[in-house]
Amino acid sequence: MGDHRQQFVDLDATENTAEQRAYEVREFLRSRGLAEPDERAVDERWSDAIVDRPGPVWQSPWFDYGPDPGPSRRNTIAVVSPTDVFDRMFLAMDSTGPPSCHTCGEDFDEDAFWSSLKGWYETGREPVLSCASCGELGLMGDQDTTGSAVVGRVAVVTDGATREVISEMLRVLRSDLGGRWAYVQLMD
Repeated sequence: MGDHRQQFVDLDATENTAEQRAYEVREFLRSRGLAEPDERAVDERWSDAIVDRPGPVWQSPWFDYGPDPGPSRRNTIAVVSPTDVFDRMFLAMDSTGPPSCHTCGEDFDEDAFWSSLKGWYETGREPVLSCASCGELGLMGDQDTTGSAVVGRVAVVTDGATREVISEMLRVLRSDLGGRWAYVQLMD
């Protein structure tokens, strides 16, 4: 069956702001009714994270919600702030490849992408990519990263979200909470 998660990565969080930002993001999601605490909710990938379930605003569009006597292993929302440097790379996993240009939709060069991602991972500086098709320049995280990878210190990781929820989560994070957010769909 595999592991399928939606990763919404805060591209603005830094080493100095990550812990506070993760707290702010979690409180924002809860105050809006988008997430709510559930001591039974778990995420095996992020075992040390505080994991919530969808809040009342999203319970109907997210899934046919009903009480579950055991821990919820699907339909979860975790706000993570990885301390391990490897965990700061949010990948699409088996299907990871270059992002698509936000302007024209063409994929960036494979070699340039991997080299740029490695540099971002090692230095913490987000690279600027140049599209060979349209010539547009832009930060890697501002491209279509759905099947790609980004580096970040805070992320909202969901399991079981529908397309409607994914679209709304991006809108809410970018417009209502603010900041630069990238989306990477993990499919392992």
